[in-house]
Amino acid sequence: MASPSQNLTPRLYHAPLPPSTALATWALAAGTFFLLGTTLGASLLTNVLAQLLALALLPASIVHLHVARGGARGATHRHDWLSQLAKPIAFAGAAVAGTFLWYLSLRLAWPVVEATGRHDEVREATRSVTGEGAPLAWILVASALVPGTCEELLHRGVLLPSLAARVGRPLALLAVTALFAVMHIEPARMVSAAVVGLAAGVVALRTGSVWPAVVLHVVNNSWALLLGTGHLEPVARAIVAHPDLALACAAGGTALGLAMAGRLTPAGERDLSNVRDTTG
Repeated sequence: MASPSQNLTPRLYHAPLPPSTALATWALAAGTFFLLGTTLGASLLTNVLAQLLALALLPASIVHLHVARGGARGATHRHDWLSQLAKPIAFAGAAVAGTFLWYLSLRLAWPVVEATGRHDEVREATRSVTGEGAPLAWILVASALVPGTCEELLHRGVLLPSLAARVGRPLALLAVTALFAVMHIEPARMVSAAVVGLAAGVVALRTGSVWPAVVLHVVNNSWALLLGTGHLEPVARAIVAHPDLALACAAGGTALGLAMAGRLTPAGERDLSNVRDTTG
């Protein structure tokens, strides 16, 4: 059986937290996020503050305390959950996947909107992330860069590797994707989030780094926001005129991006995707 100290073990295999602690961290972060959102009110600024404090600073602090107490196995792997980078092609592939994934997730989520009849709720959720008359740069920061980074650090940076070390990568991927979807509450948004979360999880597992997943998420959100705010009207008109072709392009582009991002594991490391940590 592979040992956590072996050089050939993928970096993501070195979990930042024990599984139970990681799950408790997720629950605490999610609860704090919703509490802050309810207390501070709905706006782009309050959402940014809630994301930074609850989904990034809080879990990072818990990981830091765990490491400081000697909980991380192997000093050379203490900060790999955050500091491990991937090959440039992984970032390029993540960007390509994110460019097309937003439309694929939209098409998969739309039947849920139709089935539930929650069109008004979806429109209200869209308004909450685009802001009323806010500058485009602020919208992209508040609804693409910050959530794309903070949500990935919690889910694919802390929770996914922690669970994968105990239950294996496939089950961990499904569990984290489900938890990520649940955080979005609205049924249609949960479906869309599950699609993005699944793709981001695959990228993180294949590259051994959370940062390509961050790129995928940020790019995905950015395209959705640019089209949702009317800044890419020619693209929007082409999609409306040829929805089936757009769907085929979205599926093909997403697959190409994921293949690029996951083509190689980090340099000098072997893919041990089925290895489990049974040492504790």
